[in-house]
Parts: sequence; C-alpha cells; structure tokens
Amino acid sequence: MSPGERAYATGVVTRAGSARCPALSIRTDCIMDIRVPHGLFAARAPRARGSRGWHLLAAAVLGAALSTAATAQAPGPCSASSGAAAARGWQAYRRDSLPAARVAFTRALAECRTNSDAQVGLGFIALRDGALDDAQRNFQAVVARDSAYADAWDGLAVVANRKGDVAGAVRMARRVVALDPRNASARALLDRLAPDWQRTTSAPVQRRAPTLDLTARTAGEHFELRDGASWRPLFLKGVNMGLALPGKFPSEFPPDSALYAGWFDTISAMHANTLRIYTILPPAFYRALRGWNVTHRDRVLYVVHGVWTELPPDNNFDDVAFNDGYHAEIRRVVDLLHGAADFAPQPGHAGGRYDADVSPWVIAYIMGREWEPYSVALYNQRVTTPRSHAGRFITIGTATPTDVWMVAQCDILLSYEFDTYNALRPIAYTNWPTTDPIVHPTETSYDQQMKFRGLKYDRVDDGLPVHEEEGVSLDPSLAHATADNPAGWFASYHVYPYYPDFMLYDPGYSAARSSFGPSNYFGYLSDLRKRHAGIPLLISEFGVPTSRGNAHIQPQGWNHGGLDERTAATMNARLAAEIREVGAAGAIFFAWIDEWFKKNWFSADFELPHENARQWLNALSPEQNYGIMATSAG
Repeated sequence: MSPGERAYATGVVTRAGSARCPALSIRTDCIMDIRVPHGLFAARAPRARGSRGWHLLAAAVLGAALSTAATAQAPGPCSASSGAAAARGWQAYRRDSLPAARVAFTRALAECRTNSDAQVGLGFIALRDGALDDAQRNFQAVVARDSAYADAWDGLAVVANRKGDVAGAVRMARRVVALDPRNASARALLDRLAPDWQRTTSAPVQRRAPTLDLTARTAGEHFELRDGASWRPLFLKGVNMGLALPGKFPSEFPPDSALYAGWFDTISAMHANTLRIYTILPPAFYRALRGWNVTHRDRVLYVVHGVWTELPPDNNFDDVAFNDGYHAEIRRVVDLLHGAADFAPQPGHAGGRYDADVSPWVIAYIMGREWEPYSVALYNQRVTTPRSHAGRFITIGTATPTDVWMVAQCDILLSYEFDTYNALRPIAYTNWPTTDPIVHPTETSYDQQMKFRGLKYDRVDDGLPVHEEEGVSLDPSLAHATADNPAGWFASYHVYPYYPDFMLYDPGYSAARSSFGPSNYFGYLSDLRKRHAGIPLLISEFGVPTSRGNAHIQPQGWNHGGLDERTAATMNARLAAEIREVGAAGAIFFAWIDEWFKKNWFSADFELPHENARQWLNALSPEQNYGIMATSAG
C-alpha cells in the first residue's frame, strides 16, 4: 500500500507533516500531495472547492464507503444516501457517462436540496450540453449557500465567458484563484482573457509633456522626423501587421512578447522602418516594441497606428451610440500608446494593462477602414448632416457629409492627445481607389454592364445599394491643418495594381511608364499624386499574393494571385520602387503573415463550413496568401 492509500485507509491525510486535512474530505491544499494509483483522477472535472470546501474525489478510492464518512463532514443536513448518489454522479461524469451522472445528481438533490456537490455537477453537465442559463442557475444557487465554493465560481466564469461577458468572466475567475490558487482552468481562462491579471493593479498615470511632443511632421509632400534640434526627411518603408495565427480569428492575438520580438528582428532586417497597426493589440505587443526600440537604436521601428471601426448602424455616421463608442476607442488608443491605459478585453477586442510607453516612436495615425461606397452614398443623402468642419487642428470647407465626419474624428483624436499629453502627430483617414476623388470613365456600373451584355439584371433587395467602384468619393485634399497644428495632414490610400478595373483599362494608365517600363500602376499613382498635390501621399497598403488562384488579371502580370514566391517578391519590390519614384511619402507592404481566416470572392462560396475557414490554409484564395512570412500547415 502506498503512503497515500494508507492515509485514506487510516483516515489521516497529511501535507508537509501536518495532520490538518480530514479523512476522505480532501481540502485544496491537501489533495495535490496525495499519491494515488495511476489514472485514478484522470479527466476529473471540478477541482477542490477552496480552503473551506470538501471534495468528493475520495469516492474514487473508497467507492460506496465514502458516503458515511462524507456525511459526517458535509455541510447541511444531507443524508448518507444523498452523498453516495452525488459520488456516483461524479464517477459517471468522469467516465463521460453524462446521462447516468444526471440521474445520480438529480437523485442526490431530490433527497437533499442543499447538496451543493450534486448541484455543481448538474451545472457542469448543463455546460457540456450548451444550456448556459441552466448551468448559471445551478452555480448561482450554490454560491448563494456557500460563497467559498470555488468550483461553482469556476462554472460561473465559464458561463460568463461563453456569453461574451469578458469582464464578468475575469472577475469570477479571479475569485476562483483567490479561493483555490492552484485551479488550472481559472488560471488558463485569466491568461487568455486578461494576460496581465497578475501584474500590478495600480492606476495608470497620464504624463503630460512639459513642451510639445512632436516626433514627426509633414513638410510639403513628405514626412520629416525630429533628429535632436533639427529635422530629417523620412520615407516610410513599412509592413502592415495582421497578426492572426493559423486557426485564429483576427481578434485572437498572440500573447507572447518573445514572438513579437522575433518578428521585429526579421522586419527590421528587411530594412523596414515602420509598422502599420490597424487596431488595439495586446499589451505584450507594445511591451515587445518598446523593448526592441530601446535596445536597437540603430534599427528602430516607428508606428503608424489606426483606430478601427465597423460601419455604423443603418450607415448613419450620426448615430449617437456609434460615435460615443468610436470616441472611447480613440481615447483608448491614445492612452495605451502613452503607456497609460487599463481596460478589460471585450469580445473581438484586446485589452489589459498597457504600461509600455511607445509614444516616442508613434509618427502618424490613420483612422478607420476601407469605407464601403454604398455606406458613403447613403450617409451623403442625409440632408441634416454638416457640410463643413472648422476644427481646432484640422478644418474642411464645403464637402460631403462623409468627408466632414472623417475630418471631425481626426480632429477629436488630435485634441484629446494634445490636451492630455501635449503631443501631436500627422493624421489621415483610410481611403482607397473605390472612393478616390478622381473621375474614371472606364469603370462601368452594374446596370451598364448588364445593358452592354443584353442581360436582365435583378438586384437583390437587401435595402442597400450595389457596391460600385465609381460614383462616390472621399477627398482628403479638401482638408487642411490649422495654424495650431504643426504636425500636419496627409492622404492615406490602399492601392493594389489589379483593382479596380479602371486601373486596367484606362488608356492613360495603359500608356504610362516608370523607369522600369510600362506600368498601369504608375499611371494611376501619378494621377493620384497630382490630385493630392501639396500634402503627403502615403500608400498604406500594396502588394500581390502568392495564391494558386488568380482573381484578377493585370496587364503587366501583377495579378491577384497565381504567382510563385520569387515572382511575387520581384513584383513587390518593383511596386515599392514605383511608389517612391512617383513622389509618394511612403509605401507600407501588405502584409506580415498569411492569415487563414480571410476570404476572397474567388473561392469563399466553396469554403464550407465558413466558420471553420480559419482552421486551414486555402491555397486558392488570394486573400489568405499575402504574407511576407508564410504560415503553412505543418
């Protein structure tokens, strides 16, 4: 007989030489030191109840003999037969015999309505069945009787997480760990939802600079970087940081600082000097970035940061709740970049304690996303919306309502950072050829295409206009920095060589040549550069993918896929060179890694089921194969 088995048999369970653990009622701080036959506790589900609670795991050792001893220690007036039924329920649960476990737990509760072990068991069975409300009722009933029952709090944490209540899940998981420090599932949940849960909880400090913090500025059509008391030109050579690893959704960011540090090493070795970040990333990213820049002064990576948003409800950019949420996100972005933010993660959004000040390397902001043309068109039809904005740092005269809204959001960010931290950065909003301010006569509408083909076209009646590549515009050249804004204003565009079609068929673009030879891409960039004369033009996305499938044909062969790695690399190098040759202020390559969750019209209808697309790399899909760094299976 092993020492652990002897302890059970004699009714004395000890830990570190003490005799404070009652027989058969195993406390949290005792059970880890008990030796039992191999496999005895395999796949057990719930753990000990915290320092005050009893646990029925000993039933696996002594079987039915447990009931009498457990009854002597169990809280409340439960009978021996109720305790034995609960023990049988847990034995069945560990065997994955859920119907038998349910019968046993139900019988235990029928004999004793206060049998918490049985009620917790029913709660975990409900979790396995996906009956979240039923599980929650069982767990809540237990903690109402015994607020120190760790397993019930553990169940409530799981329920909250599955219901999308991240803050509640974190709060309850913290309570579990306080009661049961060795609870592995609660600790794993906290590691995933709040990676900083073991860090200090002191309030973040917002530190205002004594003099204006101006790291970068626009100068004519280019950027300049502060270099001591002087300024030097800066051409942005950047990489867009999409971070979804294989099997992950875009909001499931890696929590490992070491992974990010390794990426920074590779990116800087490519002679890139800028990272473009679309949305709030985990604190580990910013800590790794600060660590990299502090220790690699000769290979610093600057940051162009975004403030992400989805489209507003009913495409109404005046929606109060939408604007309140976006303005809160603006404040979070600014605060975290200064190392002064602490907020809980929410579904689809990172969070935690942001204590790494990376503001010395933040050189610009780009607001928002690629704006759907139908959303712009619908909002522009609202006659009550403003048609100008006389802002504190950015102003725009007579313009469309959407132009005005974009500028107003930029002004809000600049005002908050100035008032809070005495800092200003160059700023822009996201734009793309679909909503550029240039007239493209070679781009046809859907109605025109159907007419030319002699086909009957029945639109889907979903209440939204058809997505057109021509017809509405956003024009950043209409906006200007005020005299109080030395940081400046610029235009940011995502421009790929194969899309939209007007880039392929415009006679002027087809006749254009760069120093490398014929280039429709160079022709469009030249047009775009002229349209934004006087302010920097940043090409904040460009590139060609290495998918097997090809979704668009481009005259110079810079296709939307169907390219091998070497060919794509050569093309991307030329695109970057042409962006610089045309006089743009920077080129940011899309993207750092292949991201499996993405979809493209070319193959999306065949990726079934859609919710599992993130779990495999579709070699045919262009959208999944843009990465400089491949993320291949195996």
